[in-house]
Amino acid sequence: ALPGPHPAVRCAGLQPAAPPTDLGDLRLQAEDRALRVERNRGRKAPWRILLVAGPAPGRRLPAGATEVLRAIHADLVLSLGDVGDDPATARATLRALAAAGRPVLVLPGGRDEPQALAEASADLDHVLPLTGWHVLQPAGAPPLILLPGAPPSVPARSNHACGHDALDVEAIVTSARRLATSGRPWVLTWAAPLLSAGASTGRLGVLGAEGGADTTRRLVDQLGACGWVAAWPHGVGRRADTSTSGCGGGLVLPAWGRSARRTPDGTLRPPPPGPSAWLLASSGEAWRLRATNK
Repeated sequence: ALPGPHPAVRCAGLQPAAPPTDLGDLRLQAEDRALRVERNRGRKAPWRILLVAGPAPGRRLPAGATEVLRAIHADLVLSLGDVGDDPATARATLRALAAAGRPVLVLPGGRDEPQALAEASADLDHVLPLTGWHVLQPAGAPPLILLPGAPPSVPARSNHACGHDALDVEAIVTSARRLATSGRPWVLTWAAPLLSAGASTGRLGVLGAEGGADTTRRLVDQLGACGWVAAWPHGVGRRADTSTSGCGGGLVLPAWGRSARRTPDGTLRPPPPGPSAWLLASSGEAWRLRATNK
C-alpha cells in the first residue's frame, strides 16, 4: 500500500499477470515490465489505437457505445480507466468494449481496484488489464509509457483502488530507458500533468480548481515525452502547456465519448457537441492524435 494521507494500492509495483500469447489479432510478448505488441500475420500498416475513458464516476456507458466503437477502424481499444465504481458496471463496461470486436487493454485509474478489474475481465478473452506494466511497445512505433492510478495529491476512490507516488515514477523512468525502443514516447495515464515551471497560466479542473499531477509532469519531462493522454480531471476548464520537452501535446478524456483537446495556444477546448472518439495513430517514429468525428 502507498504511504501518506490517501492510502491506495501501488499498482505500478504489482507483478503483471503473464499475458496470453494472442489477444484477438495481436501477438503479445513480455519482457520484464514491457509488453511488446505485434499484429498477427505481420501487417506493417501504421497503428491505430482507439482511446476511451470512463464511464465512472457514477455513470454507465451510453446506449450504442459498442456500435460507435465498432464503426471506427482501429487495431485495439485502450481504456485509461474509470471503467465502473461497482463490479457490475465494470463488467458491463468491459463487455461492451470487447463486443466491438477488437482487443481491449485497460490501464487502471484512481477509481479502479486492481482485484475487481482482474475479476471483471477474467472470462473476457479479448480484454487485458495493464496492471503492473510500465511500457507498452507496439512493433515499429514509439513506446507508450504507462502511469496508473491516482497521484499523491488526489484520493483514490478507495484504499483498494490504484495510486502512485514519486517512487513509481522513478521505477517507470528506469524501465522506459532500459526497455523502450527508439522514438519519442507518449505517456498514458489517469491523471493529467500539472503545469511545467514557466508555463503560461492555465487551469484544468472542476469549477476552476487547479487540477493535474506533479508526478505525471515529472514523468513527461524526464522522458522528454512528445505528449500525454489522461482521463482526469473529470471537469475540464483551461490548460496551459505541460511540458518543456518540445512536443507539448496533451489530451484529456473526461468521460467516455466526450473529449477536450489542447490547442496551439496552450489551452484545452471544451468537447464538441455529440460523441467524440480519439485515435492515437503512428506515423513513422511519431504518434499523432486524431479526432474520429472530424
